[in-house]
Amino acid sequence: MIHGIIDIGANSIRLTLYEVDNGDIRLILSKKSVAGLAGYVESDILQPKGIQKACDVLNNFKDVLSSFGIGQVDVFATASLRNIANSQAATGEIEARTGLPIRLLSGEEEARLGYLGASRSAAMSSGLFADIGGGSTELVTFENGAVLRALSLPYGSLNLSLKYVKGITPHKSNILSMKQELRRELKRTKLFDLSGRLDLCASGGTARAARKIYNDIYELPGDNDILEFEKFSGILVKYNDERRDITRRLKQLVPDRIHTIIPGIVILQTLGTMCQSQFISVVATGIREGYLVEHVLPAPRQSPAP
Repeated sequence: MIHGIIDIGANSIRLTLYEVDNGDIRLILSKKSVAGLAGYVESDILQPKGIQKACDVLNNFKDVLSSFGIGQVDVFATASLRNIANSQAATGEIEARTGLPIRLLSGEEEARLGYLGASRSAAMSSGLFADIGGGSTELVTFENGAVLRALSLPYGSLNLSLKYVKGITPHKSNILSMKQELRRELKRTKLFDLSGRLDLCASGGTARAARKIYNDIYELPGDNDILEFEKFSGILVKYNDERRDITRRLKQLVPDRIHTIIPGIVILQTLGTMCQSQFISVVATGIREGYLVEHVLPAPRQSPAP
């Protein structure tokens, strides 16, 4: 069976197609549109142009699904429609204009599903899982494979950029302000009121883009997915010291994330500092695979009660 998933995020809307067979899932297509819905939010209200943008992308994805003859599709939204004052009205309007039912995920559910999906492609025993999106960052602490806490921070790579950056990329003072706000919020969650170190595992487009930059700067193979934290932190040092040259490099490596990648790296670096991580492990799977596992794959048959 081929199943489609549409993920409506604050920065991008992504269509993925999976082959689902006897509990196994295989990615066969991924298509992304950088809709930037967070940029259409004013006074916590998603403006009509943002609603129209979402509808245009979704209707385009419907055409893609139709061309493949795929009728099985699930649509979910995260911070893009969750963290706005007109969440219910905007979601209803988009549903009415596209004919697609939308499941609005809570922050905790988004974090848990991200961890569930990531655990399918990485052996994760204990540590901190992070999925940095455009409008939020989902965090899960886990021990021996079991979730301890799952929560969502209202800070992502795009809304941090919109708040602190006036041009294309941030200045050193902007980065300092981002770090200060992130640390205040993280301390408030008391997520790190634990002794010792937490290994950090990250998924999502921001993490994959950060890995690409890390591997390029340190001349490592493109498929390397283990980032030494001290070297990773050095990316921001290099950026602050050689902003023009590093920005040119970023435009070559991640052109579609040029506005958001440095804020995303700031989030990841702040998390790693607070959990005293020595390494960051970047995984290929995440929330979409977790959603498939929980909501699409058939539940095992249960024997009738005696």
